This record gives sequence, C-alpha cells and structure tokens, in this order.
Amino acid sequence: STNTTHRGGSVRFSFVNDIDQQVTPLLENIDVDSVTLTSKALTVTMREYGTAVTNTALIRGTSMISLDPLIAERVGYNAGLSMDTLARTALDVTTITYDDGTTATVGSVGDGSADLSGDQLREGVARLRAANVRPLRGGNYVAVISPYQAQQLMSDTTDTGFRWMVGYAGGMGQAGNSIFMGEVGTYEGVRLVVNNHLTSLGAGYLMGAEALAKAYSTAPGYGGNPKTVVSPVNDKLRRFASVGWYHLVGYSVFRAEALLHISTSAALA
Repeated sequence: STNTTHRGGSVRFSFVNDIDQQVTPLLENIDVDSVTLTSKALTVTMREYGTAVTNTALIRGTSMISLDPLIAERVGYNAGLSMDTLARTALDVTTITYDDGTTATVGSVGDGSADLSGDQLREGVARLRAANVRPLRGGNYVAVISPYQAQQLMSDTTDTGFRWMVGYAGGMGQAGNSIFMGEVGTYEGVRLVVNNHLTSLGAGYLMGAEALAKAYSTAPGYGGNPKTVVSPVNDKLRRFASVGWYHLVGYSVFRAEALLHISTSAALA
C-alpha cells in the first residue's frame, strides 16, 4: 500500500496483532496500564520472468502463412499462462513464515476421497466466517475449481444438492437457467470459477479477500501485467525479428486464514 524504499526492493507487509480482550472491571482510583502492540511482517520478493520468440527472414519469405500474428498470440497466451502458474504455485503452499519466525498454516476442506459437494462449500464458508475473513465479489467468497470438481458439484442429486436446488427448486423447466447453460455460478455463498490449469483435477481453492498478495514495480515501463517487448532488429542483414513478454512480479499467500485448499476426488462423478 506504500512505496518501497527503492525500486526493486522486496515488499514487506506488516501485520499488527490483536490486543488481548480486556474483561476485568477497572478500579475506580487506579489508572490502567498501557499494553504494547506487537507485529509481524511478511516479505514478498519480486523476480523477473519472460521469454521471446525470434523469426527469421527465411521463414518470413517462404512461409505459407503470416507468422507475426501467430507468434504474437502464442507469446501473449504464454504470458497469461505463466502468471497463472506463478499465482497457483503461491496458493499451493501449506504454510507461510513471518519475519519473527512464526508460521501460519493454510487449512483445507475435504480429504481427497470424496466428490466436491455443497457440504464442503458450506463447511469452508463457515470456517472463513469464523476466522473473520472478508468476502469479495459482491459479498461472496470465491472458489477456483477444476472442470472435474465442477462436474462433481453439478452431479449432486441429493435433496440439498446442486442439481435439486438449482434445477428443480429453481425451475428446471425454464430455458436459460444455469442447468441448461451448464453454468456453475454462485452457490452456497461462493462464486465458483472453473479453471483447467490447477495443480490437479482434485485440487481447488476457496478464498476471501486478502488470500493472495501480488507485488510489482511501478517504475516507467512496468506495471501489474506483463508487457509485450518487440526487440529492435539490429543484426547486419536485418534477418532476425523477436517479440516476447517480460514481467517483474512476486506472489505469496497474504493471510493464511483467508485461504482453504479444496481436496476432492480427481475423477468424474
């Protein structure tokens, strides 16, 4: 939330601990003793990431298709996929360590043996609320789940399951609802986002605000997203043209209590 001491410096997030509850009545003729605030910090370090593709005069002169749009599309897709992986790798950690040596553990719902269900989402929401985790996206928590986990959830046909609640109770005969469209949407206070780039088909994340931290440089030419780099053509015969992407960024779990790993079966229901 503030500028670092210098560009490229690690970002240090400070957490001020709660004051112990004060439930002892005050004495009329004695002043209270002051208490000392304690704090801890989490450091997120930025690193450089990027890649480039070079095409040659020979391929440009002999190819049956225009390569420049293809290269640009592949480079752009790779940048997004790489950022997804960095964020996912950060979310996969089970503990985070503060500068005072203390650690915080990321919790989980499910043991990997059962299909994703409303029961697990209800449990996760209750645990996030109990830990004073703020929701996001219009008052909902967010779950990022795999396509298989989404299929498991939508196959739940119990009288308190997704199929009955969203389908029959919600009017399954009405064309355009989520059953017809194959949408998961919002369920049990959770906005469900399907992503096919998770660690496994049985691994997902349930999170609230402050689950993930992202640090990036605000120097000229930098920003929150990868930038496209078109290299100057400087070889003697001007045969080599390169385009790539570059980013200076760091990711970390921010508040362990705001994140729960969803561990379910990795098979279709």
